[in-house]
Amino acid sequence: MISAASFKYIDAHTHAYEYEEKSLSNYEKEFLLIAVSDDAESSKRTVKLSEDFKAVYPCVGIHPWNVSRSSREDIKTIENMLENSESPCLGEVGLDARMHPETFERQKEFFASFLDIAREYDAILNIHTLDAWELVYELITKKEINRAIFHWYNGPIELMQKIQETGYYISINVALKMQKKHEEVARKADLKKLLTESDGPYIYKGTLLKTEMIPEAIKYLAEIKGVGENYLREKIYENFFDLVKKI
Repeated sequence: MISAASFKYIDAHTHAYEYEEKSLSNYEKEFLLIAVSDDAESSKRTVKLSEDFKAVYPCVGIHPWNVSRSSREDIKTIENMLENSESPCLGEVGLDARMHPETFERQKEFFASFLDIAREYDAILNIHTLDAWELVYELITKKEINRAIFHWYNGPIELMQKIQETGYYISINVALKMQKKHEEVARKADLKKLLTESDGPYIYKGTLLKTEMIPEAIKYLAEIKGVGENYLREKIYENFFDLVKKI
C-alpha cells in the first residue's frame, strides 16, 4: 500500500505509460501518479510500471474513444488484472458524447460492463464524462458505485454539487488558467471532494500538459479558493487517501 508520507503532490489522472521512464524517475521525488490506461495493452504497461515505480498507482481500462477497436475479451483481460489488486482502479473508462458520438451505444455497453466490475471489486472509477455528465452520474449512482473521480470536470455546476454531495470526487486540470469554464468549476467546487490532475502528456490549446505543472496549478487554485497553498496541497493529499480507504 502506498504511504501518504511518501509524496508531496497528487496527479489524479495521468497517462503514465506515455511518459519516458526517466520522467517517471524524476516524478517519484514529489508526485504520486494515478496512472490511467487507454486499452488492454496500455493497461498491461501501466501495471508493469506500477511494479517498477513506487509513484505509479495503476488504473486499468478501455478509453471510450477506443471501444471500436476493443473486444469483449479485452474487458475480461482488464477484469483479470484487478483480481489481485490491493486497491483496484478502473480508468480511463466512461462515455464521450462529443468526440465519438458514432460509437456511443458501444461505449454504453462497455461502460456497463466496467460498472459491474467496479461493483464486484469495489474499484475506484477514474471516469471520462465529456458531454455525458448527467448520464454517467445517473448510471454510477444507480449501480451504487462507492468510489469515483470525474476527471477534468466541466459539466453543470449544479450537477457537480450533487456529485460531490454523493461522495464522489472531481479533478481540476492544470489547464484551468486556459479554460474559463473549468476555472468556474474550480472556484465553486467543494474542497473536501477535490483532486488535481494533468491528463499528461496531453496537448491542449498548444500547451503540453504534464505532471510537473501540478505545483503551479495548486498555487493558482489556492488563490481562487482563498486558502493557503500548503493547506490546499495537504487537503488534496488527504482527499485522495480518503478515497483510497473508503469502503
